Amino acid sequence: MPRATVQYRVQKLKNLGVIKSISAIPNFAKLGRPILVFVLVKLEPTPKVHVAVERQIAGLPGVERVHEISGEWDVFVEARVESIESLSRTIDRLRDLPGVSHSITAFSLSATKD
Repeated sequence: MPRATVQYRVQKLKNLGVIKSISAIPNFAKLGRPILVFVLVKLEPTPKVHVAVERQIAGLPGVERVHEISGEWDVFVEARVESIESLSRTIDRLRDLPGVSHSITAFSLSATKD
């Protein structure tokens, strides 16, 4: 298929809103951030502060995704770090944020689908 045809079709799908964005999938090990962690965060029961705390969490080193979730926990965080030491520093900073009650962290051992 000619390049112009592919570009036209992709642009058309973008214009229709079918494609929101196009992105590269990096090799995090080669970028020096091989450790993938998931953090569940419980916030103090002050809903007005939740958005501000979530934004502060999003600004922590290594944090890639922050989701407000339903259930026992309030926030789901996905982060990539270079070492256990850097993870420890990030978790310490997260726990020091005003409004954070407690958290639990899990490491990804392998991914079936990324």
